[in-house]
Amino acid sequence: MGSKNNPAARGKAGGIKKVGGKIIKPVLFIGKYVGQANYMAGQNETGQMLMAASGTPVPFADIIPDQE
Repeated sequence: MGSKNNPAARGKAGGIKKVGGKIIKPVLFIGKYVGQANYMAGQNETGQMLMAASGTPVPFADIIPDQE
């Protein structure tokens, strides 16, 4: 019988994706002040949020990383 706290049984940790050779990390976007929801968005290493064509930050789950 396994334990849920066994580190060997855990999957790969998420958190960093690479797009165009640049590292994208998740950040919390708090949109309640501009009439949007709060969600995890993507930010590159220079501190710029990845923006959709509509001008809203792209959710981190929607970012497709480069194939290695």
